[in-house]
Amino acid sequence: MGIEKNVVTLCWRCHDQYDNSADRHEIRSKLERYLLNIYPDWKAEDMIFHKYKN
Repeated sequence: MGIEKNVVTLCWRCHDQYDNSADRHEIRSKLERYLLNIYPDWKAEDMIFHKYKN
């Protein structure tokens, strides 16, 4: 099951830059700030899928 708070749409250029550049951490920071602006209770650790979570 997907989590809407775990979705950010990037164009192919931005996605490529995120995946293949030294700027990954800076871009991730910007994405996290963006998500926090939309979802004030957003936490990165909540986005990790645990298949066998009790």
